[in-house]
Amino acid sequence: MALGALNGWEPLLLLSLSALIIGTWLATLKDIVQGSFKSNTYRWVWIAIVILLPLIGSVLYFFLRKQTH
Repeated sequence: MALGALNGWEPLLLLSLSALIIGTWLATLKDIVQGSFKSNTYRWVWIAIVILLPLIGSVLYFFLRKQTH
């Protein structure tokens, strides 16, 4: 299905999923920037991971963050 052929509920679903992913990404970056880390190296590594792999990086961060703080 081409993107221009979306009709009915599909644009709303696409918009909702996009907003959820972007919101999660921004919340993750905010948490990284405001969080306390043992080393700034950990902070910069997490920022790089989350920027390069937004969805996967965010999920990994929230599952593993307690171990790196």
